[in-house]
Amino acid sequence: MALEALHDRIAEYGRRAFLVTTDGEHPHVVSVVVDEDGDRLVVEAGRRSSANVRAHPTVTLLWPAAPDGDYGLIVDGAGEPADAAEQGPLTIEPTSAVLHRMADAEGDGPSCIRILDRR
Repeated sequence: MALEALHDRIAEYGRRAFLVTTDGEHPHVVSVVVDEDGDRLVVEAGRRSSANVRAHPTVTLLWPAAPDGDYGLIVDGAGEPADAAEQGPLTIEPTSAVLHRMADAEGDGPSCIRILDRR
């Protein structure tokens, strides 16, 4: 059920997101298009993102809130390059997902709404 809720939220927020990886010292953020393949998410990764994931497989996908929205979508997961190529498809197994309230959101509401927790 939780994965269905995540897929529903991705459909709501759209296929464009930001992929966050790290080389162990510095974060690396790029824009990606997210596809779904069963329970996994798939993005095209460049050389630096692919190298980062080989060394540090934990990744984050971020969908900002809509201009008038109160929540952004954040998905953490385990990334894995599809093959040994320097760049190309990256498969992500989601481990957790939350809707995170924007700092300037008006009114009351929870700061974080858990969508998925597979840790």
